[in-house]
Formats: sequence, structure tokens, C-alpha cells
Amino acid sequence: MAKQSGVNVLLQVGQGGGSPETFTTLQGQQDGSLSLDLTTADITDKSNAGWGGTLSVLSNATVNISGVTDVADTQLDAMRTSSMNRTTGNYRLLVDANGSYYEGTFNVTAFSENGTHTGAVEYSLTLQNDGIVVFNKL
Repeated sequence: MAKQSGVNVLLQVGQGGGSPETFTTLQGQQDGSLSLDLTTADITDKSNAGWGGTLSVLSNATVNISGVTDVADTQLDAMRTSSMNRTTGNYRLLVDANGSYYEGTFNVTAFSENGTHTGAVEYSLTLQNDGIVVFNKL
């Protein structure tokens, strides 16, 4: 596998419509991660000859982003509003310099801001998928 710089992992916020939809990068990002999980159900029966059997039943995608900002950022404002109003939004997570990305509808399940009077505002957020997440390799 080729070396990959973490600087290329960027969260982009959908601008609410349009075809194709426009995405804008969330400013001040320092760390980002994506976790894909698969939940299975045990379907073991006597025909499995003593081996366990499973059925894939649920896929989840969780995105964690943290960063710092010293300016008003409309994308961060949109995510704050989405968290407070319990609404979903369209998001894209760029994962490499070629432009490959994951895209889907997500809920902002955690939103945190903190700062001191002498420094910039730090933020962290967690997004959980609300439906299908697609991967587009470029």
C-alpha cells in the first residue's frame, strides 16, 4: 500500500441540494477518522456441524473530527445547528490526495467547543450515518 498523508483526510459539508450537490471543507481540521462497523446475527443451527454461522445485518459508519478555529466558519455553524436541531446533513470525507471519498447522510451525534480567552476555539464532533454510505475511488 502506498504511503498516505493524514493531511488529505478532510470532512466536507453539503450545501443542501443542487445537482450535483456542492461540498465545502470544514475549516481548521487537525484530526479525523472513519470507523466502519458490521453487526452480525448468530444463525447457527444443527446443519453447521458445530461451526458458528452469522448473517450480516447492519453496517455503521462513524466519523470523528477535531480541529481549531479562530474565525466564524459557516460549515461549523451548520453542524452546530444540525446537532442542536437533531437534523441530518450530507457529508463527504475525502480520504486521499486523488480525491477518493466516502459520502452519505449523517447525524451529528456529538458536538463540543472549548477555548480560553487567550486562544482559538477548539472543536470536536462525531457523525453517525443515517442510511447508506458510498465509497467513490478516484
